[in-house]
Amino acid sequence: MHIQALRGALLTLVVVLITGCCSGAHCPERASGGDWPRTKAKWAKKYGKVINGQVSYPKLDRSDWRYVMVPGPGKLTVEMHWDNGTSRLEMSVWDAMGIRLVQCQDWRMPGARCAVAVENPGRYYILVRAKGKDDASTYALRIFFKPEGTALECDPCEAIGEKKCLGDEGFQVCAKQSEKCVGWSKTISCGDGKECKEGSCVETKVIRPTPSGCSKGARRCSGRGKYQVCSHRGGSGRWGASVVCPGSQVCAKGHCKTKAVKAVAPRPKGCVSGKIISLYLDKGKPILHIELPAGHSITAGNAGYVKQGNTKSRLKDGGFKVKRVSGNYCVAATTLKVVGQNRKVCITPN
Repeated sequence: MHIQALRGALLTLVVVLITGCCSGAHCPERASGGDWPRTKAKWAKKYGKVINGQVSYPKLDRSDWRYVMVPGPGKLTVEMHWDNGTSRLEMSVWDAMGIRLVQCQDWRMPGARCAVAVENPGRYYILVRAKGKDDASTYALRIFFKPEGTALECDPCEAIGEKKCLGDEGFQVCAKQSEKCVGWSKTISCGDGKECKEGSCVETKVIRPTPSGCSKGARRCSGRGKYQVCSHRGGSGRWGASVVCPGSQVCAKGHCKTKAVKAVAPRPKGCVSGKIISLYLDKGKPILHIELPAGHSITAGNAGYVKQGNTKSRLKDGGFKVKRVSGNYCVAATTLKVVGQNRKVCITPN
């Protein structure tokens, strides 16, 4: 009995040593394989086909990413059922820029379902993951798409051949789309291992650690108001302890300097312009996904309205209220059912 107990304890110790202690956000994904993160999502090629998968928080395979290519405006529906009724899985739908459009709701438990009204063609992602630390199950996923309405007639641009990034995964090209339209093309994906910079796909940069060796007397900043000096000991360069700059000085290229105070012009109040990226449904309620200009002052709670075409006139029933702001993007609650060519908005900051 004692020998068996000792074997069990040794086995437990080996498992702990192999898996290790892990506290970072990526720890539950260490065994997720080739379908995590989102940029490695698997393509769900056929609508209506059952896709089987498995996620397990205890086995460090918490999440699965899939994506579909939507041809145009319509209704995207995703349904999931999992086998282990004692576990909890969750599912959500994301757009090409990596912004979550909707968190799916419980449906025919154990299961989840959501429907998204999409206007723009392109790539849409589905995330399935185990919710809690003890949750694990196999699951079946099925995706449907129903075309509705007509595609946007024209997203006008000026210089044919000009390119612009849409997020960091793809770009659009200004080209002649029809006899009457010079406009932006549909999103072109950069593909795995690449990202979009200034309208072009480039290799994703791998940040490598800085070598410890340095030249004697060299200086570098070790913080906003700190610097280090290189000294030689035993034939190799070593960075010394951080030295704090006096007063309110800051470090620039290894030297302490007085920070220049820039005069900040007062931000004018009035209309902050924005552009609608998409309109979708969240729990049955229409939501606008809006791109904002750099340096904007928009916050949650600000009110705005959709402009009629390229005019300054307010679109009927086009009012909305900002719910959440993330960088140069926000989502807003509205009563609009269709956006069409009315893509410009005006938002009033506080």
